[in-house]
Amino acid sequence: MNADKPEHTLADFIVAARIGYLTTIRDDGKIMNRPVGIPQKEYDKYIWLITNKDSNKITHIRANPQISLSFSTDDAWVAIAGTAEITTDTAIVHTLWSPINTAFFDGPDDPQICLLKIIPSSATCWSTANGKRTSLLTDA
Repeated sequence: MNADKPEHTLADFIVAARIGYLTTIRDDGKIMNRPVGIPQKEYDKYIWLITNKDSNKITHIRANPQISLSFSTDDAWVAIAGTAEITTDTAIVHTLWSPINTAFFDGPDDPQICLLKIIPSSATCWSTANGKRTSLLTDA
């Protein structure tokens, strides 16, 4: 792990992950977890998720943008804390679009699509190979 540039290590994990678990806070204060696809091929300091404008996660994030996103790779488990912003940037949707999204949407221009822009504030990795925990990104 490169302690001088932890975001590069985080980038490797994000690009390798395909499925994660997004945690939001419901209106009643209880937490809600659900699987999400992680479609990006590059990490630009944000994690992008394609979702439906009418989903519960959007309702939760509008009320409280604090999230947690976790995922695993073949040799590690990563937990990210941060905030989420809701956007409808069609250029980003087209960049992230893959055939799997047709199970949920009519195409990248479907009016129900929106994006979650995850802004990590901290990230921790636990290696399954050596059992060590490493901070990939710490609160500023």
